[in-house]
Amino acid sequence: MKLPFAGRPRLIVAILTLWLLAPSFMAAWYIWRQGAPIAHALGTIGLPLLLLAVSLLLVRSLRRLFFIWLPAAFLVPIQCYLTWFFKSVPGAAFISSVFRAGPEEFTTTLFAFAWALPLLPLAWFVYVWLVRQLPPELRRTRPWTKAAAAWTFFYGSFGALTTAGIAEPTKELGLFAPEVIADSFPTGPLWSVATYLDERGVTYGGVPVTASAPADPAVVILIIGETLRADHLGINGYARQTTPELARIQDELISYTNVSAGANYTYISMPYIVTQRVGGGRLDISEVFKAAGFFTAWISNQEYYVYPALAELRQFANTNWRLSPHYDTELLPQIAACLNQCGSRQFITVHLLGSHFPYDRRYEPKFRRFTPVLGDGPPHFSPSERERFVNSYDNTVLATDYVVAQIIEQARRTGKPAVVAFTADHGENLYDDERERILHSGKQATRMEAIVPLVFWANDAWRRTHGAQWQALAARRSLPVAQTSVMPTLTELAGVRYTGQDETLSLAHPSFTVPHSRLIIQTDGKRVPVDTLR
Repeated sequence: MKLPFAGRPRLIVAILTLWLLAPSFMAAWYIWRQGAPIAHALGTIGLPLLLLAVSLLLVRSLRRLFFIWLPAAFLVPIQCYLTWFFKSVPGAAFISSVFRAGPEEFTTTLFAFAWALPLLPLAWFVYVWLVRQLPPELRRTRPWTKAAAAWTFFYGSFGALTTAGIAEPTKELGLFAPEVIADSFPTGPLWSVATYLDERGVTYGGVPVTASAPADPAVVILIIGETLRADHLGINGYARQTTPELARIQDELISYTNVSAGANYTYISMPYIVTQRVGGGRLDISEVFKAAGFFTAWISNQEYYVYPALAELRQFANTNWRLSPHYDTELLPQIAACLNQCGSRQFITVHLLGSHFPYDRRYEPKFRRFTPVLGDGPPHFSPSERERFVNSYDNTVLATDYVVAQIIEQARRTGKPAVVAFTADHGENLYDDERERILHSGKQATRMEAIVPLVFWANDAWRRTHGAQWQALAARRSLPVAQTSVMPTLTELAGVRYTGQDETLSLAHPSFTVPHSRLIIQTDGKRVPVDTLR
């Protein structure tokens, strides 16, 4: 059978060109729909065209040209699928999750996309086959050379002017701006890898700190959940009782319902919880408590490189080398040992794996209360599977509820004045609306990713001597606040005074000021007002 483009090299060239531009066309479509500047959308197409034009000027043989683009061509199906899946261009957060995924997370996610995997080698075969249909003697023609040179000159010069902010009407976003480079193809994947590697080199702490606190025995525990939405907690009014353990002691809790995360992915959001900006650097909460005379510990069910903990004792249960699930309950003996053995004044940070996908790997069978779950059949990313996604997710909340309640009881049993705070790094999308968003770390954040829990507990021994602070916490539980208040509030509750302390951020201090504008950092690097998200 004679194929329609057999012997028609120009048609093959057009098909191969569209193949290489397909990710950029998809990116431009989603960028335009999400209300980004038109220059941003146009740039995601114009920049790849510029790269193709420069390639054409440097390589005369079209067959050789498309073979040179082979690595990018192989990424095209993957980039297109991920752009469709996330409804935005995958960026540094996605690259980070790929590199940091353990065997269990990697295999579960891979099987969820199993239906599409056979299409990859087929697509690669088609591209190579098409390139081989081009005659070896096919060279660029004079009109193609002129067109490539013209586009290189036009886009190169106009892009330089817009990036410099000179040319109208697109100076609000230059055609060579980082956002354009990050969303274009094939520059986007390279940019994302470079951004990820650059982020790995960021360190926190190291700012000189002087701190003091009363010498009385005290226990302060900060629990950081993972991927947990405030609106899926039963104690916050969720239709399901996902927090039965905390509900039993609800009279002892203060739960904030409108707290914004610093970012919609872990690596960037964590510093907003456990550090405070001071001058040109950041103070780490463990360093502050240590300087005030507390023994500090960081006990985590996440990999050691998720956050560079600066505590004296650092224990990481999740080594990423085993295929069996890493349950947060495994941390409870380590926490108990620390409380019993590490002195009379302790500050402990507990970092949970919580509700991070794959959900069914985050809870023991006893928490399998809502069914059907994703594990009941082949996982498939589709809005039609929303019930299974939500059920599995809510089961992780049950497991987190149990762990948090157990830690509170451990703190209670010490007999010392004790305070426990519980929050999460960011939320999660669960096919909540017509946008069909799932998971997190999209380049356009949603309110479901932004609003996280913040719960405080204190025992009788602490509340007897800190009644005014407890009343202040309770009075502000409905206010719109941000996670930048976590560190100032915990240090305030512990009586810690330190250089650079900002009492207007402490929820327990009379000087607390409601944030004028709460911002969240998206994975595209932009800071957007939380209260404009939906």
